Amino acid sequence: MRLPGAEFLRRFLQHVLPPGFHQVRYYGLLAGGRRKANLTRCRALLGLDDPERSYIADLDECLAKQGIDPMLCPACGQGRLRTVCEFLSCHDPPAAFAAAA
Repeated sequence: MRLPGAEFLRRFLQHVLPPGFHQVRYYGLLAGGRRKANLTRCRALLGLDDPERSYIADLDECLAKQGIDPMLCPACGQGRLRTVCEFLSCHDPPAAFAAAA
């Protein structure tokens, strides 16, 4: 789409916030700077045993609480899934690469 310069600027400036305003996505309980403290406080208010610990620490624990077998085939519900290939996370390089760095 081709636009005249004035129309492009008009449309672009519709996305710029006025001075003093902040983007909404940076607010709330899960806002970055206070996320951990807010979630700990929420867990304490809910009366959880250990508010410092995440309620569900990992996926396996979550699925076990719901009674879901992660190795059961989601399509037929009968067969078992098996690992064919695992991909390394880009955040966890192999030890040989970490030692070389």
